[in-house]
Amino acid sequence: MSISNFLKNKKNNENNYKSSRKSPFSFSPLDISIKDDAFHGSKAPRYTEWWYFDTVLDNGYSAQMSVRVLSIIKKRLVLIFQRLDIYKDGHLIKHSKKRFSLKEFDASQELPIVKLAGKETIRGRVDESTGKWVYDLSFEMNDTAANLRFEGITQGWKGKNPGGDWWAVILPRAEVTGTIKVKNKEITVKGEGYHDHNWDVRGSAARNNHGWFWGKINTVSYTVTWATIFKTRHLGMPLLVVNKK
Repeated sequence: MSISNFLKNKKNNENNYKSSRKSPFSFSPLDISIKDDAFHGSKAPRYTEWWYFDTVLDNGYSAQMSVRVLSIIKKRLVLIFQRLDIYKDGHLIKHSKKRFSLKEFDASQELPIVKLAGKETIRGRVDESTGKWVYDLSFEMNDTAANLRFEGITQGWKGKNPGGDWWAVILPRAEVTGTIKVKNKEITVKGEGYHDHNWDVRGSAARNNHGWFWGKINTVSYTVTWATIFKTRHLGMPLLVVNKK
């Protein structure tokens, strides 16, 4: 590296450090209740909120499922999206997405229960006998489906991001059982899953954040959930939460 490039990089790093000192970021996980995973909505006319699930199954399959609310004009132009992606050996083999109107969307503000066009898609509850958080999912689109049960085995948490929006990792780790259907072929599956919920994601979050990287790591006894939220295109603010199984 030339001296000029070295000095240029040094100055950029110093500027990034000064910027980070002006905008400190501290993520403090808080305890959650089952109500945290219910529908929140927002006072803002423009916002988005979503429930996200994924699972890695023991037969080479994996799946991602989500329901997203996108409010463009509050109570007048609100779009609801349901999505299901199924992978085999790491390759996407089926992508399904469906849009619903606000009239077709029914979600509880007390419990994680979501219905689309009258059909229950997400139902979460706390099992009184075991204390486990249990979710039944029913995502069915055309010739593809995922009917799965998630049973949490790790304590969840929530916290605020720099943009003021909330991120709750409801199930950092869960045992998954059920069936998936690919091209009308039903397959019995089991594996490990994850579920989070973001709400009150407004335009301010987009202005304050320039995207993020996110991921999770499972070991025999621990689960690590991590993210880097970018305050600028060059300054990332890392966070990491470790849970014991």
